[in-house]
Amino acid sequence: MRKIYWFTIFSLFLALSSLPLVRAADQKAAEALIQKAIAARGLSVEKPMLAETWNLTGKFHMGGQAFTFSGEGLFQSPNQYRLNMEMDISGQKMKFIIGVNGEEAYQAAADRVETVEDKKREYMLNQAHIMNVCALFPLLNSKQVTLSIAKEDKLNEQTLHCVLVKREKHPDITLGFDAKTGHLVKLSTKVMDEFKDWAEVNEEIYFENYRSVEGVQFPSRMRILRDGELMLEEELSNQKLHKSLDAKKFAKPEEN
Repeated sequence: MRKIYWFTIFSLFLALSSLPLVRAADQKAAEALIQKAIAARGLSVEKPMLAETWNLTGKFHMGGQAFTFSGEGLFQSPNQYRLNMEMDISGQKMKFIIGVNGEEAYQAAADRVETVEDKKREYMLNQAHIMNVCALFPLLNSKQVTLSIAKEDKLNEQTLHCVLVKREKHPDITLGFDAKTGHLVKLSTKVMDEFKDWAEVNEEIYFENYRSVEGVQFPSRMRILRDGELMLEEELSNQKLHKSLDAKKFAKPEEN
């Protein structure tokens, strides 16, 4: 009986002591997928591009209606973004701005500027985190995130190799990479939905129709589904990567 007891303890000790090695190998495998995705876009891990600008047009779907919009977006890792938008609501053009600058979130419309607080601020900061994850470079050797290999997924005929991204105080994110091209084609996470009293819902983002812009691959189309229903579809153009952008571009606008 004593031999069995000590054998059980010894086996448990070996299993627990091997966990850090397993986790390290899992992290390395996840990093390898991210490195492959960066290379597939024509970029280099040694020269990270941590800022992006783009133009967009699209439709926002809500309550059985589709509202068209256009605008420009700016993002800089880790937590700065700004969208300067114009939306057509029943024939009327409405201009608005939403943005995050570090820990501050803001919105502006009809010459009124306000700092965003509470649930909406949390939602917007999480959006900045999602953008930072999509940039891919910040995930490599980061002490703030934990990476691991997730279960393979399918998208039409594509096999997706998946990476689970965990970060404290943010929802988990699963990235799906096309097994053949290496491109990021799907992101799955949970978000708080402003239109459902901030209930937590599933969100899936699809990155489609990659094309070359000055030797760099960019998705030219993006779709967002919430709880399986199409919420947003965008056409992306004039995309440019930058090493950095002037921090003033992300500052909260001043009221007129």
